[in-house]
Amino acid sequence: MRHAWLLAALLALPGASSGQAPSVLHITVTLLDAAQAPTPVPRHTLLVSDNPATSEPRRIQTRADGSVAITVKPGFYTVESDRPVTFLGKAYQWTQMVDVVSGRDATLQLTAANAEVGPVPAASSPAGGAAPESDPS
Repeated sequence: MRHAWLLAALLALPGASSGQAPSVLHITVTLLDAAQAPTPVPRHTLLVSDNPATSEPRRIQTRADGSVAITVKPGFYTVESDRPVTFLGKAYQWTQMVDVVSGRDATLQLTAANAEVGPVPAASSPAGGAAPESDPS
């Protein structure tokens, strides 16, 4: 009886029956400034959803150092900007796919090289435009 209770408790744990350990997805968002120095993009809101989507995307926001880490189940994910970020007179946004393997951390670096780059809409152009800004609303 005691063994049956222990087995039932173990099977109730998330991922215990599937044998898939959760993983951590590390994301960094950086852009190069005028001197070509990497500049973190703080407070940039990203949407993370499994692919194909089975629920609403998770909204996450980068820290002051432009990074964020989230725990996810193994699978294929889409990571995308909620809104473009403006920096040095351009608007940057990302849509990237990442495969997260069971028990292994995954890393995704969002940079100008893998961004969609466009003009800054006149209404959202920041004064000066020296630091990356995400619309906090």
